[in-house]
Amino acid sequence: MKFIFDKRIVSSFEVILGRKLFRVGPLALFHATCNIQTTRAIATGIGKLPFQSWLSPTNDGFLFFAGLPTSLFTEVGTAILERSRNVNITWIDYDTSMRYYFDETPYDEKTGEWRTDRDFVIEEPISILKKTLVN
Repeated sequence: MKFIFDKRIVSSFEVILGRKLFRVGPLALFHATCNIQTTRAIATGIGKLPFQSWLSPTNDGFLFFAGLPTSLFTEVGTAILERSRNVNITWIDYDTSMRYYFDETPYDEKTGEWRTDRDFVIEEPISILKKTLVN
């Protein structure tokens, strides 16, 4: 540890105490592509959240990791989606280290609405499932 700190191999880190306290909601990793002004604005807003989180600027935007209650998850996610050119969101299962990716197809960024029509939500997935089961 001393070598790692003395040689500055790790520039920063966080220690999470009370693992159960950290699990207030879904753990998610946002990888956003945006300009530096957006990165600064999101970092300022996230800094005010009362939940443990981490944001790291990247060459093309930022990485943001947080465990948020579901109501804040959608608010923060929407704010990031509206202000970024591209966003990849990964749900992280803390217990198994598995990652699950969100399908952006149901959300139309141009209108800000979710696709909820019966064909999209029920008929299309069931038709794909039926084809799979028949084969």
